[in-house]
Amino acid sequence: MASLTPFAGPLGHRRAAHLLRRTSYHFIKPKVDQMAGQTAGQALNMLLQMNPLKQNQPIFKDLQTQGSPVETWLLPLPGTPQNSLPAEDFVLRRWVMIWWCNEALQDTGIGHKMTFFFHQYFQTTA
Repeated sequence: MASLTPFAGPLGHRRAAHLLRRTSYHFIKPKVDQMAGQTAGQALNMLLQMNPLKQNQPIFKDLQTQGSPVETWLLPLPGTPQNSLPAEDFVLRRWVMIWWCNEALQDTGIGHKMTFFFHQYFQTTA
């Protein structure tokens, strides 16, 4: 049975690799080596840091209208009418899924894995 006593001392390679496998989609040997010398608290603080996005979010440009601005689809600008986004919402969902998967594979923290976990258990669409 697991102990509730806080773990003291450096993690070591085996525990660091296990922690990274459980908390992120992307871990490499240099990251394991870095975490091996850290305490559990230091490693957890590093994993909980929200990293900036690696890629720009998916965009939509209305090709029908000349000079139309490029609209971000995930976070539209304030005041953007919803009818300016394409009616074929299902087409853009595929782009967002691919974008999100690429972001998740490059994120070294726990953020994307937590997002995926919560989206499995809570309703996210109407």
